[in-house]
Formats: sequence, structure tokens, C-alpha cells
Amino acid sequence: RLGYNQIPLSRWIYDLLDLLTLVALLGLARLAIRPLQLATRNSQLAIRNSQLSLLAISFLLTLLPMIVRRFLRPMPNFGRYLFPVLPAIGLLLYAGLDAWVGRRRASRLALTITASMLTLGIAGLACFLAPAYTRPPLYETTTAPEPAHRLDWVYLQDEEPFARLLGYDLDREAVEPGDTVRVTLTWEPLRTTSTNYVLFAQLFGREEARVGQRDTYPGLGHYPTSFWQPGQIIRDTVPIPVDPAALSPTRLRLDLGLYDPADGHRLAVADRAGDPVALATAGWLKISSTEEVPAYATPVDYRLGDDIALVGYSVDSSPGQLSLTLYWASLAPLEQDYTVFVHLVGPGDGIVAQSDGPPVGGDYPTSFWSPGEVIADERSIPSSGILPGEYHLQVGMYLLQSGVRLPAIGTSGERTTDDVVPLTEVSLP
Repeated sequence: RLGYNQIPLSRWIYDLLDLLTLVALLGLARLAIRPLQLATRNSQLAIRNSQLSLLAISFLLTLLPMIVRRFLRPMPNFGRYLFPVLPAIGLLLYAGLDAWVGRRRASRLALTITASMLTLGIAGLACFLAPAYTRPPLYETTTAPEPAHRLDWVYLQDEEPFARLLGYDLDREAVEPGDTVRVTLTWEPLRTTSTNYVLFAQLFGREEARVGQRDTYPGLGHYPTSFWQPGQIIRDTVPIPVDPAALSPTRLRLDLGLYDPADGHRLAVADRAGDPVALATAGWLKISSTEEVPAYATPVDYRLGDDIALVGYSVDSSPGQLSLTLYWASLAPLEQDYTVFVHLVGPGDGIVAQSDGPPVGGDYPTSFWSPGEVIADERSIPSSGILPGEYHLQVGMYLLQSGVRLPAIGTSGERTTDDVVPLTEVSLP
């Protein structure tokens, strides 16, 4: 990774290097397990094996303290700590690759590797590092592109307008864990400053967990705020890596702002009406669902309105609660956020326990669902204090603002009573 670990190469380059490294390691293993008598008959082979052993020992003496330190005190796994043994690593990898090539082709292998690594170095500089640090595009106010998501936030320096964030664009509205989303910010400087403010761009997912962050000077440092001039429109693209461990599906909250690196103080923000912006939330995107209905779930087929289907469920009883997972299928885009209700109904159709709330604990509202997605919605129904017996489990959806339920259509095509989906009977001990 370049640019202080912030600018990665293309994924296929890492995959190719991983493959070559694996081939080289297998080649070293092949050298190591050759019969020892070959080494005794061939003094040159014995010398080479001893040299490779010394190189491997020097590498391990550097690597092992890094591993020990990593467990004793958390630290980033920066490759620069291996710089002293890069020559040993290079020679070992070459020896491993050379084990698969005959003597006649050894010189060709050396030239090929040298040319390939030289090409990779030049490509890293020209294709990745240089574009990442180019000055962001500048426009005049009359020719600047209109951002897709309009904000018109004014940032205040010493209570005076400093810059206006006109809005932002996203290169994608849905991402996957491990992806990088590129946010293009459209700035309009309102006055000059000598302070180089830091831009922060953050992503928050399930349960407000931070799953992406980028703190950088505008233009990735190539066009800081001390360069800004009134009359310009600046289009600054900021890549934000998404944590590979981020939970899905979930909506992602995008927070944007500027702060002073000297004390970490964030600049105050006012909206287009002049009112303070209390939160730095600029908008939303999402991590899509990749769920499938598991084999152990009970399949069902109920429609809720025209856009949602209940395609499966699983239920588990434990002391004091029922654990229920509903599998919703999105059939068409939804404009409104619906609330799920789960009722435990006893004799006489009386509700003895219930659980109402948005899907996925509110982290993935229905307005974020895309057609074709299957959403696993885990819910808990308290059952402590309920008399033992047989009870009916019912679910459905309604609009919180009005309380109106979505029509529930069964497999026969008929609308169910009270628009509830009768799931199953549960027995409470």
C-alpha cells in the first residue's frame, strides 16, 4: 500500500503476487526435502543450501519479534519493519521459483522477475500514487457540475463563513464489506485562510459502529485549505475503505466535516437557512444483504403489500424468551419505512407478548431494501411470566405514522384476517 498505507494497488496484483509467493514457498520446500546425500555428493549444492538456511534464519529473526510484539501490544502490521531483510526475502523467493526452472532457463527467469518488478514499481508510481495526489478539479461557479446530493452547508471560522459544502456524489449507493466507496465533495471557498483544516469522512453501520473513516487534507494533501481561493469550485474525491468485518445488511451513515489538527476542534456548520447543524450526518448509503434462507428455516410464502414477501422463518425457545428470525424478500423498491410486529396470542385471541420495531433493529429500514434481497430479521419476544400452554405466533407490518397494516396475502391469494401472518404454534413449558 502506498501513501502511508492509504492507497492500495488493484486487487488482482495482490492475488498474482500471492500466487507467485506460494509457488516460491513450494519451491523452497522442494529444495528442503531433497535427499541429504545429494548435498554430500555435490559441494556446490551443500553451499547453496547453507546459504539459503542463513537467509531464512535472518528473515525469521526479524519476523518473530514482530509477531511477539503484535500480541504483547496491538500495533499495525506495517511492512516497513521487514525492510532490513528485504534482500533475504528477495533471494529466498527467487530461489523458490528457480527450483521449478532448469539451469538453461535460470537467466531468463532472473530477467523476467527483474523486468516485472521494475514494471510494478513504475505502475505503482504512475497508475496509483500519482493519480491519488493530483490536484482536484477546479471550476468556475458557473461551470461547476451540480452534486447529486445537495447540502449547502456553510462552515464557520471564528463565527464567519469560511467555505460552503454544496453537496456530494457517491460512486455507488451500495457497497460490500472490504470495498472502498469514493465520495466526491463539492466545495465553494468563501474566504482565504492560513489554516490547513483536516477533512474527516466517516461511515457508521450496525449499532452505530464505525466501519469506515478517512482523515485527510483536501486533495489527499495536494490542495489544502490554505490554497483555497474565493470564486473557485473544488471537486474533491475522498476514498473511504469499508471495514471487511462490517456487519451486513445495514444502512451506512455518512458524516462529513472539517477540524483543526492543532486541537481537534471541529468547525461549526450552518444549513442553508442559517440554523446550526448539530450532527455531521450528510447522508446515507448501505451495505447490501447477501442472505439466503438457510436449509433449517421453515419456508413460507406470504405477500405483504405488493413489494415484500415473507419467505421463511425459524423460532427457538429458551427460558424467558422466544428467538425468532424472519426472512423477508424485497420484491420492488420501497419509499416508506415499515414497522414489524410480532404477537404471541393466547386463548381467546388475547396478545400475551409482543415485539414491535423496524427490521434489523432499525439498522436496515425497508426504504433501503433493493429488489432481490433477502433480509434476515432477528427478533426476541419476552416469555417470562406467561402461563404454560399453547400459543400462536403472528407477524405483520404496518406504517408507524398511521398504524395502517400492509395487506397480508396467503398462498391461496386471499387476504388474511386482520392482515396478520399466522406463523406457527409454540408451546411454553
